Amino acid sequence: MLDTRMRALLGPALEAAGRRLAAAGVAPAGYLLLFLLPPHVTVIVWAFTAAVAITAAQRVVLGLRLLRAPASAEPAGRPAAAAGGGHRHPGAAPVTHQEPAA
Repeated sequence: MLDTRMRALLGPALEAAGRRLAAAGVAPAGYLLLFLLPPHVTVIVWAFTAAVAITAAQRVVLGLRLLRAPASAEPAGRPAAAAGGGHRHPGAAPVTHQEPAA
């Protein structure tokens, strides 16, 4: 068992990986069942349709939650130095904005 700190750190990543794996496993499992149990094609197709519908509904709900979430102060995945825009060469002096003299 992972201790509480490790679970807190790894929990969201492992949970997301599990969801992706579950979503990716639906189609191969459905096709395998169709291949192995052709007499039960009607039940398998209805179960497959239900699984796809549940996955689609979960994605719509997640998308709506993400769209309604407040925006963060800084863009995710960008270092603070690059957030100012533009590319700089190593060792180059920073560019500052100066007002023209009146």
